[in-house]
Amino acid sequence: VTDAFWDELPATGAPYRDVVAGGSYVYALTQAHTIACSIGRFVPDGTFKVLASDMERYCGIHTDGSVTCWTGFSAQPLTTPAVTLETISVAGLRVCGMRADGSAVCWTEATDPIVEEKPGPLKAIAAGLDGECIMHLDGTVACRGEYYDDGARPQPTGVFDSIAQECGIRPGGTVSCWGQYRR
Repeated sequence: VTDAFWDELPATGAPYRDVVAGGSYVYALTQAHTIACSIGRFVPDGTFKVLASDMERYCGIHTDGSVTCWTGFSAQPLTTPAVTLETISVAGLRVCGMRADGSAVCWTEATDPIVEEKPGPLKAIAAGLDGECIMHLDGTVACRGEYYDDGARPQPTGVFDSIAQECGIRPGGTVSCWGQYRR
C-alpha cells in the first residue's frame, strides 16, 4: 500500500495473506500469521488467521479461534469477550462472528461487552451499525436492530450466496443492497 496518505507496509511480511483498512490505518496479515501496520501504530501480539475492520475498529481471529479487537488510537486491545470464532464482521462498535458449529455471536464494544448468542445452524452473519443481518442455510436473510425492528428499513428479499453489512451477492453474482445502503 503506497500513496500520499499511507506509508508502505513492511516488505518483511510480504506476500501478505489478508489486508484491512480503516479510517486512518492499514493492517496486514503476514505469512507468519502476525500483523503489520502501515504507520507503526498498535499491533496486537499473537498469530492470526483473519482480520476485519470498519472505520477505526479492527478485529482479528487468532489461529486458535480467540478474538482480539483494537482501535488505531489505542495502545492496548479493547475488552473482547472470550469467544471462539471462524469468521468475523465489524461495523462501528458492533462485532459479530460465526462459530464452527454454525451458531453465531454478536457484541457491542464496551468496557464490559454483552454477548448475544445467535443459535444455528446459520450460513453467515454480518454486523451492521445498529444490529446485524443473519443468513439462513436456505440463503434468505433477516436483519434486526434499531431501524429494522421499528420497520424504518426494509428487510432484504430473495436468496443470497454471501452478505456483508447491508449488501449481499445473489446466485449468479449480482449485488443487492438494502437498509442504509439502498439507493
